[in-house]
Amino acid sequence: MTKLFLGAFLFLFPFVSINAQQLKNELMVDEFIQNQISQKNIAGAVVLVSHKGKSLMHSAYGYQDIEDNILMDTSSIFRIYSMTKPITSLATMLLVDRDSIELDDPIEMYIPELKNLMVLEKKRQVKSKGKITVRDLLRHTSGFAYGFGLGTSKVDKLYNQNHPLFVGNTNEMIQRLSKFPLQSNPGTKYNYSLSVDVLGCLIERVSGKSLSEFLKVNIFDPLGMSDTHFKLPKSKTGRFCSYYENNLKLKESYKSTDYLKERMQSGGGGLVSTSSNYLKFCKLLFNDGIFNNDTLISSDLIVEMKKNQLPEGEGVYKNNNEVLIGFGLGFMVNMKEWGNQGHQGDYGWNGIGSTHFYISPKDDLIVIIMSQKAPYSNKLVHGLKPIIFEGL
Repeated sequence: MTKLFLGAFLFLFPFVSINAQQLKNELMVDEFIQNQISQKNIAGAVVLVSHKGKSLMHSAYGYQDIEDNILMDTSSIFRIYSMTKPITSLATMLLVDRDSIELDDPIEMYIPELKNLMVLEKKRQVKSKGKITVRDLLRHTSGFAYGFGLGTSKVDKLYNQNHPLFVGNTNEMIQRLSKFPLQSNPGTKYNYSLSVDVLGCLIERVSGKSLSEFLKVNIFDPLGMSDTHFKLPKSKTGRFCSYYENNLKLKESYKSTDYLKERMQSGGGGLVSTSSNYLKFCKLLFNDGIFNNDTLISSDLIVEMKKNQLPEGEGVYKNNNEVLIGFGLGFMVNMKEWGNQGHQGDYGWNGIGSTHFYISPKDDLIVIIMSQKAPYSNKLVHGLKPIIFEGL
């Protein structure tokens, strides 16, 4: 559904009560995104705002594909990249809930190839102090790197020479990863990394299922996330967004995408999904493991996911050594009040294709913003947050 005029909106959704302030702020959202489109910063976007369990807005803007003149729709399918990570993290916590693993288990119990890893210190490799645990993978304190320009360490540069993700499956990834040193001792430093891809391998080995099968049976089917996939079904190709670089240069067409092919099922960045599907996942987090009155996972484990889990002094974002944003077991957590940019205890994450989710327990608010922009941009989420928060 493209952007609706007020009369049509009320006709189609009579159960939604729109007051003057809500309408004003929705129009401000419209204006902001239309400006981004007219400036050729983005091809299109979908914005979903849920407040107190009800949809305040779910609107589509611009184009899903410019070349074929396909308008964006609220059912459009996006590359969610690193917004895959919280889903894989939840799958890991399901294994904890079922006593299949424990958070402080060394991962070498399940992935022995990663035993006895070395740490690169200056120009030499030394034996690591401590072992990588499941918790370290969830909170990115494993010592692994990422490459791809997401890090600047010497280990990141080593990855880029023979990247662990440029393989056919998770076992091949582990074999390649085992040959690289760590960039820090396990459990000591936050460093955004391939940790969640390693979790994908752990899930496969512990469960005996492929990652896609485990997610489908244990998360996607129970939540009704029928449009979330590693491999896009051909029947859904027409709903898949093309991917654009700066100045709307086509990076990947929906018609010739690698997502139609068999690929490594990357637990760190391999999924495609819709705004509606991802809302269901967010509602499970918000309601501490309960969805449609069914408990999918113990509430105390979801509560742990939402707490900052980083070692003292470590953070995703710091200012003068003060930690402003921490990291839980799968996503970032606000440690301070940010005014109209958020509140203490808010949590969420982003995808490198410029997709975002944000949950504010204080405001009973879930915001999902989907676009198809490379390189990553936070213009939409930073521009829309104040509008949305002030509209409440």
